[in-house]
Amino acid sequence: MVTGSPLGATTTLTTVSATVTVATAKAVILTFQGFDLDDFDNGVGQLQVLVNGHLVVDIPAGLNHLSGSGDYTSYTNRWVNFGPLDITSFVVQGQNAIVFTDPLTSHYGLVRNVTITQGSTILLHVRHASAVYPGHPRTYTFSVPTLSVTGFAVSTTTLGLNHSETFTATFTGATAPFKCTFKFGDGEPMTVTGSAGSCSVSHDYDSSESFLATLTVRSASSSDNVSSRLISSVA
Repeated sequence: MVTGSPLGATTTLTTVSATVTVATAKAVILTFQGFDLDDFDNGVGQLQVLVNGHLVVDIPAGLNHLSGSGDYTSYTNRWVNFGPLDITSFVVQGQNAIVFTDPLTSHYGLVRNVTITQGSTILLHVRHASAVYPGHPRTYTFSVPTLSVTGFAVSTTTLGLNHSETFTATFTGATAPFKCTFKFGDGEPMTVTGSAGSCSVSHDYDSSESFLATLTVRSASSSDNVSSRLISSVA
């Protein structure tokens, strides 16, 4: 740091020491369950998990340091928990893809409860079981950051009968394209494309009462499906 001084005066050079702390993001963790993932041929397992094209784990061979060919009896005909696996270095901002694939020429397995978290945030959760066998990989997509609804409102607090009002939603995160589905509580839903973090529609009610309006926003990632709701009072 150079201190200011009158023209012609001596300039003093001062060195200042500072400690800089860099905030690091929380780790991205993968867990899942697999059924009957016991086969391996020439040191290659029947299930490989990849995130954005990067190999995370090979089961059972790579995970258990197996060579040759055979069956890993600990996994035969049973569900096994896998993880936690740290996939932080493979994850990017925006859309990510996780692929479960069988590189062998035979065998059949199942995966379920595929969960990816970052701290307390759930990036992906797929509960149902899916088959993985040669030529039939299973792919899921998830977004960083996740999709979040930041607002859902109607243009007036008390709506007029047969008077068109505007319903507007705002959201952040995830990956385009976005679809917003509005259900107004009167059996007349409407779906529109969202852009620039928002979507809006116009709607009128045919009777004077209170309606529960709901909003669902979906993005290009299979994990992104968020909802919000509000009460519409029609006078």
